[in-house]
This record gives sequence, C-alpha cells and structure tokens, in this order.
Amino acid sequence: MKVKIIMIFCLCLIAKIEAQSVLSIQSKPDNANVYVNDSLYGKTPLKISNIGAGNKLISIEKDSLKEWAYNYHIEKDSSYQIYAILDGDYGLLSLYSNPSGANVSINDSLIGKTPILEYKINNFIHKFKIEKENYVPWEEYFGIGRRLEKKTINLHSIYSSLSFNNFSNDLKLYIDGVLLDSTKFANYKLLIGSHRIQLIDAKYDCEISKNINMEPDNHYEIYLDRNKFSLRPLIYSAIIPGLGQISNQYYQKGTLILLSTIASGCLTAWSINNHHRKTDEYNSFQDKYRLAKTEADASYYHSMTQNAYDKVNTASKLKSLAIGTMIGVYLYNLLDAVLFSGRLDLIRYEKQDGKYQIKNEIGYKSISAGIQWNF
Repeated sequence: MKVKIIMIFCLCLIAKIEAQSVLSIQSKPDNANVYVNDSLYGKTPLKISNIGAGNKLISIEKDSLKEWAYNYHIEKDSSYQIYAILDGDYGLLSLYSNPSGANVSINDSLIGKTPILEYKINNFIHKFKIEKENYVPWEEYFGIGRRLEKKTINLHSIYSSLSFNNFSNDLKLYIDGVLLDSTKFANYKLLIGSHRIQLIDAKYDCEISKNINMEPDNHYEIYLDRNKFSLRPLIYSAIIPGLGQISNQYYQKGTLILLSTIASGCLTAWSINNHHRKTDEYNSFQDKYRLAKTEADASYYHSMTQNAYDKVNTASKLKSLAIGTMIGVYLYNLLDAVLFSGRLDLIRYEKQDGKYQIKNEIGYKSISAGIQWNF
C-alpha cells in the first residue's frame, strides 16, 4: 500500500513538472539581466524551466545598452526561445524553406538561397519573397524587431496530379483541347489553376466535359459513372424540348432539338388549319351540288366537289405527317435526354505531412452528353 502511494505521488509530481513551460533566453551581447514581471531571474544565456502560464513581461537589460522588453503569453507545457538584441536597432532573420535552395529577396534584392541564417536587417517593414523553380512564389510584408526571427516557409508545387479511373483506351480524353495519351491516365501532372476536361466517345458521337480547378499539393481522381440514371434532363426535356440537352451542356444538340420542335409544331399547326380549310371548301361545294337547279350547275359543282375531296385527302396526309414528325421529334428529345447524359465524380486528396488524405468529394451531375450505360 505504501509503495502504491509513493508511485502515485511520483506520477503526480512528474505530471506537474511536465506541465511547466520552458523559457530559453539569449541576448547579444550576453550576460544581460533577465526580468520576468520585474523579478530578476538571472543573466543570459538563461533557461527558466518552471515558468507558469499567463501573460509575462520579459525585460532584458545590460549596462548602458538599450533595454529590451516584450509581453509574452505563456501557454501550459510549451517551450519558448527568445533572442534579444541590445546593441543596436536591427534584427536577425533566419529563413528556411521546404524544399530548401530557394532564392530569397528582400525589397526585390536577392540576398541568397535558403537556408538564410541570422541575416542582419534594420528595424522596418520589408518585402520578402522566396522563389524556386516549379514552385509557387511566396511573398509577404513583415517587420523585424530587435530580436532573432525564425521563419520556415512551405513552398507549394505549381503542379497537381490527376488520375482517371474507369476510362477505357478507346475513349479520347482532352485536357484544355489537347489529346491526352492513354498511357498517362494515372498520376498526370497538371499546372494548378482552371482546366477543361473533355471525354469524347467517337462510337456514340458524345462528349462529357467540365472545368475543374487544380489546387497546390493536391491529387485528384476522376471517375466515370457509367450507370448513373438521372431523371433531371428527362424532366427538363419533357417541359421544354432540348432543355435537358442544354442542361447537360450539349448546347448545339439542345438548340437543334428546340428549333426542330418549334418548326414541327408550326408545321403541324399550319397543316391542321389547312385541313380545316380544305374540309370547309369540300363541304361548301357539296352543299352547292345538292342545291343545284340545273344539270350544268350540278355537273360543275360535282367536279369541284371531287377536286376539293382530293385536296382534303392530301391535307389529311400532310396533317398526319406533320403530327407524326412533331411526336417523333418530341420522343427523340426525351430518349436522347435519358440516353445521352453522363456523370463525372471527383475526389480530391490534400497533401498533409507528406501524405495524401481525402479532402472532399464532388459529384458533377449530368455533365455534357454521354452514353450512360454504354461507355
């Protein structure tokens, strides 16, 4: 029992010690007095291993040199490093980049390549720029005080990678209008920014296309959904013929279907009206034939009635053809809206700590035109 109590006491003591923050202080020149909230703690270089959490006023003084003072907020179980400069109005900058070997410019003047160690710079706000081939330039304005400032900059590649899944080699894949070699369907390097992906199936004369925005340090996987059924283009085309195709971004086909529907509708309306007129003419001649008082009038109106009857038959056939054409165009419009649609699914992986992790998944619905169950 006594042993257990001692062990618990030791564990609590260790936990309490570990919860204390550590403050390491250096100065240039060294052997300067260090005050924490006006209490003298010693001379630089100094390591305070049991400083409590909270706001602390750190003051460093030496002889006739300038006093150095800053307010710090100390967190629990944290480590802090202070490097104070007492002998002038300048700062020291240590600049690192990942990857290293990047050009560093201050106020548009090249000073060297990373890592830059303790570069002396006057106290002012400066423009810093880090550049490396095949990486996005980093640029920022910030000021350097009378201390050593350390910064590590993670540079982002100008390329992202792209993979295409469920894509057969007989499909033609274009990126920004350039045909992509089928051997490059996996881990294809692409500049960051907006790009247009086009998938064309020559067999069915159909296309799926969409703009995607490539972000730095990301990997994208694009999946072709072959069996995705969507009623949206069907409903659109049922309300307004061609609208389903237009919603699929197949603008030429949708416009052609819409114009064909309008033309067939106008032809149907004209043919119905023409059939009515011809029928009225036939009935009029037939009435006049029945009311004829002389043999000559009867013979004349009989001939006109026969001629009008032939015109009624022709108008009837034209009406049937127009109605059939209008129905055919409308049914083709519905069938095309169902069959010729497609879907691309996009999964984005973001690079974190050197590994790719799924960031989000975006479904592109009804993108342009494609055969849903045939490719």
